[in-house]
Amino acid sequence: WAFIPANLLPRLKNNYLQGVDRAHVDASPALADVHVNGAWRTVLLSAEGNGGDTIFCLDVTDPAAPKFMWEFADPELFRSRSSPAVAQIGRILYQNTTKWVAFFVSGKTYDDTLYPSIYVIDIADGSLVEKIDLDAEPAGAGGVLSGQPTIVDSDGNGYVDRLYIGSDKG
Repeated sequence: WAFIPANLLPRLKNNYLQGVDRAHVDASPALADVHVNGAWRTVLLSAEGNGGDTIFCLDVTDPAAPKFMWEFADPELFRSRSSPAVAQIGRILYQNTTKWVAFFVSGKTYDDTLYPSIYVIDIADGSLVEKIDLDAEPAGAGGVLSGQPTIVDSDGNGYVDRLYIGSDKG
């Protein structure tokens, strides 16, 4: 089987014609086991990398019959090559419920006044839980985040306590 994100379908002709603006996904995907909608599922999540500004999620619990779950798009995700970090966020911090989320980082921007961001996406439905702008340090404007976010559960209770990510601007 193969999967083509919806926003890339109109650009497939450029691949055939060997034109510019070709459709492709060149970010690294991630697999995770999550508990969503009352069941344990194995999901595949990926950004599009240089191909676009969308992230997507497939349920691959049965590898022979994958199921599309959702797509999430935002212009600031353009060229995000981040593999997501997947974790459970806690009851106290999110409306007294637990949620399995994916942490994605924003892509390369050509606007040096924008700060890089971390997107927290609900794996169950693809909705945005939180967008965290990394704007504490003015020199970080126009920065590009690198790699996969690292999540830490420092007290061992199964919920994320901290997240780390590198930037070319510190």
